Amino acid sequence: MYPLPLYPESRQRMSWKIVRILFSFVVSYYQATCRNFLWRGRRIFAIDGTKLTLPSSCKGKKYILPSPDAYYPQALLTVLYQLKAGIPYDAQFCRHVDERKAARHHFSHLKSGDVLVLDRGFFPYR
Repeated sequence: MYPLPLYPESRQRMSWKIVRILFSFVVSYYQATCRNFLWRGRRIFAIDGTKLTLPSSCKGKKYILPSPDAYYPQALLTVLYQLKAGIPYDAQFCRHVDERKAARHHFSHLKSGDVLVLDRGFFPYR
């Protein structure tokens, strides 16, 4: 099999939907084989987030400026990561930069008995 050329023009034409489809495929495969990725019978997850600086053209599209005199808006990318399998399990791109608010979205993917590791930016107990 030959590697696909990754020219900038090709990436610009690639739809974001293909990323969602591939992501769903990986998670489906993990769910079918998750017994191999348990720790003491439990699934282990972590959530982490990062703020992304966006182009100035996103200013009028409800993205937040970090300060009143800032030129570039910011967004938040958070990922629910399955630690034993080493895969991202869920991801969210937010127009706000509140990690706690974004974590609530990821909680819906957890089951009773799952272990969740969070850093100081997220809830310590809830």
